[in-house]
Amino acid sequence: MNKKQLIITIIIVIILAAIGGGWFWYVNNRGEQVNPPVTENSGQGPQDSSNTENNQLQGEVVGSPAADVDMSDWLTYRNEEYGFEFNYPADLLKSKNEYYITVLSNTSANININILNEKLNPDTITSLIGIVTKESLEAVIVGGKNSYRFRDGDMGYGGNSYRIPLDYSHTLILWFVTAGGYYDNEDEIISAFKFIK
Repeated sequence: MNKKQLIITIIIVIILAAIGGGWFWYVNNRGEQVNPPVTENSGQGPQDSSNTENNQLQGEVVGSPAADVDMSDWLTYRNEEYGFEFNYPADLLKSKNEYYITVLSNTSANININILNEKLNPDTITSLIGIVTKESLEAVIVGGKNSYRFRDGDMGYGGNSYRIPLDYSHTLILWFVTAGGYYDNEDEIISAFKFIK
C-alpha cells in the first residue's frame, strides 16, 4: 500500500468513527431526560401513594431470593429524595456516568440506575439501545407498585430493564446488563426493593 492509499484509508476510518460517535451520542441523548443530580440520602421529593387509577395491582410479583444466596454482606442502595432502597452484592462498585446517576458494576455486570422526569406510561417507554414495543413489556409488581420489565440490549450485552413509578412525574430505571443477558442476583435485588416513605 502506497502512502496515498494509506492516507485515504486513515481519513475514511476517521470519518466512519465520527459518524459512529455522532450516532451513539444521538441515540443516547434523544429524549430521556434525567432529573439533575439525584443523590443518596438527600432531600425529600413528592411521593405517589398509588400508580393506577383504581389503585389495583396488575402484574406478576417479581423477585424471590434463592435460598442458597448469602445476602448477609450485601450493601444498601438508598435514595431518600424519591424514597426507595434495595440491597446489592458488596462486590459491585458504585460510580456514575453521563447516562446514569448510579452504576453498580463489577467485571461481569452493571446495574444502571436513572430517574426520568416523566410519569410511567407503557405507551411512551423508550430504550437507549433497543426498540421497545408494547408487546415486549411485561407488567410486573416491584416494591408493591405496578411496573414494567422488558429485555433490553444490543450486540450481546443486555438484560432485564425495569421501569418503576416513583411518583406522578418521575420513573425509575433499573437496568441489569451482562454479556450473557441475565444477572444472577437480579431476583434477590428486585425482591429487596422497597419504598421507604
